[in-house]
Amino acid sequence: LKVNNTLIEIMFWYNAIGTDGAAHIAKALKRNTTLTGLVLGGNEIDDVGVKYVADMLKVNTTLTGLVLNNNRFGDAGIRDIAEAFKVNST
Repeated sequence: LKVNNTLIEIMFWYNAIGTDGAAHIAKALKRNTTLTGLVLGGNEIDDVGVKYVADMLKVNTTLTGLVLNNNRFGDAGIRDIAEAFKVNST
């Protein structure tokens, strides 16, 4: 994903990637300039995992669609995502 120049959308529906998987995906997407859609629904992502995603959103400039439903994060994770949206203009 770091050097991807073809994929514009990727869907990881219900793959149980959890916190570690979210961290790896977020790290790879920090510098990605092609992907516009990311689906991470139903992946057992908790507050820590969604924080990685939120941190990625603060620097990623191409992602315009994100699905995070049916995960395990709560209010803290929602706050992290909301804060990321404040700095992400895409």
